[in-house]
Amino acid sequence: MISLLESQLQGRSFQRYDLILCLLAIEEQIPVKQLGIINDDELQSSLETIEEYNQGWSPPKMSVGINTSGEVLDPELLAIGINQSVDPVSVEIREETVMKSYDLSWLHATGLSEDIIQMSQTRCEELLDEVGLLYKFFVWPPGRQFDQKIRDVISSHGSIVEYQELMLDTDEFKNFVIDIYEVEHEFTDRHQHISKLKGKIDYSLEHGSEVCIYRVLLSDPKLKEGSSDTMAFAKESIRKHSYPELPLGKGHLNPVVHGTDNHYHNKLVNDVISKYASS
Repeated sequence: MISLLESQLQGRSFQRYDLILCLLAIEEQIPVKQLGIINDDELQSSLETIEEYNQGWSPPKMSVGINTSGEVLDPELLAIGINQSVDPVSVEIREETVMKSYDLSWLHATGLSEDIIQMSQTRCEELLDEVGLLYKFFVWPPGRQFDQKIRDVISSHGSIVEYQELMLDTDEFKNFVIDIYEVEHEFTDRHQHISKLKGKIDYSLEHGSEVCIYRVLLSDPKLKEGSSDTMAFAKESIRKHSYPELPLGKGHLNPVVHGTDNHYHNKLVNDVISKYASS
C-alpha cells in the first residue's frame, strides 16, 4: 500500500484527490450525490462504483490498475482496498495514462465547498500518516529554544503537515521517551536501555517535560539501507546548531531532537503518540 500511495506524490504534493473523494464517499463522510456537481467523467464513473459498493456490491477481484509510471488507474478500487484494510493491494499494469492531475488545485476548482475541501485535505494527511509516509521529528525540552532553526531545517527538506504539543508530567515524559525508543529499536532488555536513556531524560527534565512533534512529508527521503539520509542530515544539522548553546560535548546524549528513520518507524510511533495524547 505504501509504495502505491508514494507513487501518487510529486515532491511535497499529493496528486490524487479523486482517490480521497472516493474514500470519503465510502466512509460516508461525504454523500455521493454531493460530489455529482464535479464535471469529470472519470471521477463520476468511479463514484458510480463506490455507490454500488456502499449498497453491498464487492469487486470480484481486488486488483488495482496502474501504468508504468505508477499512477493509479482505478482510484475507486484502491479506495475500496483502503477501506477493507487490504495490504498489500494487488496491481496490474496497463498501458494507459491519467489525462489530468487530481492535485490540490484541481480540488479547489471542483466547485466543492470549503468544508469539503478541508475535509479532503485532512483525510489525505491522515491516510499518508496511517501508511507511514509522514516522518516525525520529536523536539525534547532543551530543543525548544531552537524552534525557529528546527522549523527552517525541516521546511528545507519537506512540508510540515502537523505540529503537536504533548503536555506531560515527569513520569509521563520518562515513559514516553522510553516507549518511542523501544518501538523503534525493538529492545530485548528494556531495563538495560532505560539506563542508557537516563542521562538524556534527566537532562531534558531540567528544561521541562513538554514534547513538540512535527509530522513531515519529505520531498525526497533518500532511503538507503532502511534509513532516510534526508532525516539523518536534518537531525545532524539541528544538533550542530545547538552545540554552542548547550553545555554538552558534541554528540553527547543528543537531547535536542529525535526523528524517525523510515516508513516502518513512522507507523510504529503513531500508537505511542496517540497513547500519550489521550492520557
